Amino acid sequence: MLPLFLALCAILFFWMTGWYFVARYFRRTDIVDMVWWLSYGVIAAFLLFTSPLDARVVAFLFVILWSVRLVSHIIVRLRKHAEDPRYAAFRISWGDDFWWKSYVYIFLLQGLFIGIIALPLFFMTGEITAQSIIGAVLWVVWFVFEYIIPFRKLVFERS
Repeated sequence: MLPLFLALCAILFFWMTGWYFVARYFRRTDIVDMVWWLSYGVIAAFLLFTSPLDARVVAFLFVILWSVRLVSHIIVRLRKHAEDPRYAAFRISWGDDFWWKSYVYIFLLQGLFIGIIALPLFFMTGEITAQSIIGAVLWVVWFVFEYIIPFRKLVFERS
């Protein structure tokens, strides 16, 4: 398990570094908010392709769907608004040091937090239990009420 986790750490480092350069190009550090949620989908996809096919597959697919749902919401927000005031304030207070500080304190630090928060995915068992079935059903119900129904109303119902 340790080699798999170390590989994930390397992936997260390069992933966050790549997104840092995208943020720099667009001059929008708030891209990291989208990357935060997308990262969990990337981790789940990584584990999906490096783990045996068992009950964990369902959980990994759920994390990927959850990630896509949140990213779609944030993309809409990014397109409609100027840079998030939190990052604009950092830009002002950090002055000429903004770009290197944003790399270390925003992108790399959040990459570290993402890796720590994703640790439970590494400890999941592949056994199908009553709890895992109940959890899957509850997740699907949540996903329908949280995303599918509001999306359907947005697309198909006109005010």
